[in-house]
Amino acid sequence: MSEMDQLQSGSSNYNPDSERIFIDLSGASISLPRLASHERIAAALANFRLLYFREANSIAEMRQLVKGQDIIIFDTEYTTWDGAMRRGWNGRGEYQELVQIGAVRVNLDFPDRPVSELNIIIRPKINPQLSPYFVNLTGITQERLDRESVSFEEALIKLFTFSDGGTLPLLSYGQDGEQLAGNASMYGIILPDFPGGLYDLRPFFGAVGIDTDNYTSGTIHRAVGIHMNVSVHDALDDSKSLFVTLREVMREQ
Repeated sequence: MSEMDQLQSGSSNYNPDSERIFIDLSGASISLPRLASHERIAAALANFRLLYFREANSIAEMRQLVKGQDIIIFDTEYTTWDGAMRRGWNGRGEYQELVQIGAVRVNLDFPDRPVSELNIIIRPKINPQLSPYFVNLTGITQERLDRESVSFEEALIKLFTFSDGGTLPLLSYGQDGEQLAGNASMYGIILPDFPGGLYDLRPFFGAVGIDTDNYTSGTIHRAVGIHMNVSVHDALDDSKSLFVTLREVMREQ
């Protein structure tokens, strides 16, 4: 059975306290003994970083990366509670489960062409009831989640397809790609390959003089003097904010 067949089968073991968990990252098979859930997730992330995380932190490197091909700029939103960030999501029952993936497919050789979009609402498996804090932060209501959401497996297939089978570079503001690996680890499913690599835009923006500590993915467009009517902490709008910022930076260089 192929990786995608296993995803499409819908079979998963998402109990974070299960005895063993197995994931296959680009052929690197890992069987992890029972650990504290956060330790198990950290082990999966370390392997994911080694396989897929790459850098394009200078203008020259970014030009080489985007030249002649589409790229995917994406953002994520995941479950959170009041004080969870301060606690490092170490409170009882707190896990960073994806609730939204937003992405735009663009080509910076033709930056004004229509943008292809992907907007996925995802149903958490461990904590399917959204916290009031999360709802207030993102604007994603429990009603919308119940009405529109798909499983993490379905969302992963959609992102994989949107990125041409993982062959296109995926860029985000931070390590959103780690959320893919972290959720796969929690749910005990197999990740497909992402040979196009995953890139963090923050070092690149920092190298061109933007203080990224002052901006989120949804506000970074302000650093290049652009006004956008966006909903901050909406993953699709945040992806659009990143796109226009990258576009303007590349135009100015």
